[in-house]
Amino acid sequence: MINKLHIPIKELVAADPKLGFVLHAQGIKFYEHADSTVAAISSKYAFNLKQFISQADWQYQYQLVKDPLTLNKHTALHVMDYLSFMHRLFVKEKLPYFSSIIQDFNNTSDDKRITDLKWAFPYFQEDFVHHIFEEEDHLFAYLRQLAKGLEENKISSKLMMEMERCSIKEYSLHHLLDDDEMAGIRSLTNQYTHLPSDSLELRVLFFELREFEKELNFHARIENEVLFPKALTMENGVRTVICKSRNCN
Repeated sequence: MINKLHIPIKELVAADPKLGFVLHAQGIKFYEHADSTVAAISSKYAFNLKQFISQADWQYQYQLVKDPLTLNKHTALHVMDYLSFMHRLFVKEKLPYFSSIIQDFNNTSDDKRITDLKWAFPYFQEDFVHHIFEEEDHLFAYLRQLAKGLEENKISSKLMMEMERCSIKEYSLHHLLDDDEMAGIRSLTNQYTHLPSDSLELRVLFFELREFEKELNFHARIENEVLFPKALTMENGVRTVICKSRNCN
């Protein structure tokens, strides 16, 4: 990584588009400093070189989990914590990064892909954030109640009412129907297709959107293949506790 600090940023990001996001996290828009080097801007803008190197390394480390089922060894709450971490990454870092690139495209561009994204992306971002908050406020809150009931071996009336109102199976079905959040963006960008003549920022954006869709698909697999089965086991466990307290046969 050290050797890359003296390469022009446009070459650095063209070779590895993920570094555009790392620079953005440091407050640097790669397309505004295309001819500079990371070493040069670090001294000019009080840019933290160590943090840049650390974040660049982390970008590869967090991709090491290739199979959602490797998370099966963890509890439902730990899996949920991991998903919450990814939610924060999506909402607070990834989406603002995409939005920043899109907003900085020339408003007079006659490229339909750009004009369509400028119009549609804010709606996509709003809907996506709403979906995340809804999942955190309802599904994850419900799972925490289930975990607490099992841990204490005592089921509150609040949890009983919640279990009458909804179920993990219903959450799971709703989630399966809602899985393709990127369909609209994918359509507007013609499957994220770009041309050799396109600007670096457009090529990086399409690369990132494609990678983001992969991350969302992986995220959905963790929920469908790991979290929901564990959650269903928890819910059944709570029903058993309730049944025992009522002396069910």
